[in-house]
Amino acid sequence: MNFPSTFCLLALLAATPGLSAAQSFDSGSDGSDGALVLSGGSSGVPIIFDPATFDPPLDPDGDNIYHFTTITVEADSYIRLRSQELGSLPVVWLAQGDVVIDGTLDLSGEESNMGGLSLNGRGGAGGFDGGRGGTGSTQGRPGAGPGGGGVAPPAGEDDFVVTSGSAGHVFSLRGENGEGLGGLSYGNRYLIPLLGGSGGGGSPRYTSPDPGVTINGAGGGGALLIASSTRINLNEGGGRILATGGDGFWVQDTSPFVEFSETGSGAGSGGSVRLIAPTLRAHGSINVNGGTTYNATASRGRVSLEAFDFDMDNLPYEHAQLRRPTEVFPQIPVSVRVTSIDGVPVPANPAAGIVVPDVTVNNPGPMTVGFEARFVPPGTTVTLRFASEDNAPLEVASTPLEGTMELSTATATVTLPRGFAIASVHAMWNPMRKAGPAE
Repeated sequence: MNFPSTFCLLALLAATPGLSAAQSFDSGSDGSDGALVLSGGSSGVPIIFDPATFDPPLDPDGDNIYHFTTITVEADSYIRLRSQELGSLPVVWLAQGDVVIDGTLDLSGEESNMGGLSLNGRGGAGGFDGGRGGTGSTQGRPGAGPGGGGVAPPAGEDDFVVTSGSAGHVFSLRGENGEGLGGLSYGNRYLIPLLGGSGGGGSPRYTSPDPGVTINGAGGGGALLIASSTRINLNEGGGRILATGGDGFWVQDTSPFVEFSETGSGAGSGGSVRLIAPTLRAHGSINVNGGTTYNATASRGRVSLEAFDFDMDNLPYEHAQLRRPTEVFPQIPVSVRVTSIDGVPVPANPAAGIVVPDVTVNNPGPMTVGFEARFVPPGTTVTLRFASEDNAPLEVASTPLEGTMELSTATATVTLPRGFAIASVHAMWNPMRKAGPAE
């Protein structure tokens, strides 16, 4: 009997861009969205940034790229940027003039908690959701994103704590959770492409008096890029940008098959923040730390600060990368994607959701995965990573890409476990090399 395998797909690239030599910088904003002024709210009752509530609505094409004249986040304000309104695409705010941040911009992932069958543990805007928790006979699901945490097996008689994997980002957590369930590392210090934090794995099967209760994985921190053609002021005394991963959650398992055990979900990893301007005054704070759970802390995220003129007493985030401004959007349309799995076409823009899969296949044996790359040197090897419901993360390598810089292809062979899995595509190469194998 063949069991269907369903999975969702992400794409991830890593290349080193060149640095700008000019002393001027153009954010690319055309000013069509006017001046953005945000005020009000608190950490308990934040103001939700929702482009649909503006008159006229912002971002009608839904690409999460905004063209402002200036941006002001007023003092004592607390603004929440959530995936519920903004989705999983990075948030990009472009400004012709000054950006002044005296309040809080919060793109943090939601904490894990015990909830009903509705989805909890959402990622911040541009981040990825935590996995659905298991209940009864249904196993939990891995966290979304390229560094999503895996799912622990159900508790056994000798187990004390069974916690699913927390998410990776800057560093891998593989092996940190005993079962090899921690999420893998991804991305690069240039934040090109800009990727948010990944979600923690949902809890394993959990026996509860209420069969509808789950322990969902925590969400990853969001992804935010702010670029100004003049200056960015992240001011002391209240200017903050938060893109932290959510905390995991664990409880005592009341299963009759175990004397005593605790079970729980993984934490989300920190997101990404990239600020670009000719002048950057950064006396406030940026936080992209990962969340925590019973036995692991998820990976921190990334911060890139780009300017010709820096003014800061201390780094607003201790691991921030400082550099001269680079382009907001790379000019070369680099891409790597999965085109088919076992002959089933893959959507050109996969949603990577944990509710509706991108692809369903019915083959318990080896199957061929097809890849397509553009402006990646031929000879580069593509890595395909899977995080599944019932197994440790799986990683397979493709054949070397064959073709031209404009278009090349490769294949890989993989045997997938039954059930739900999330796949991510990774390619790394030396951008100074025009052809030949990856370095």
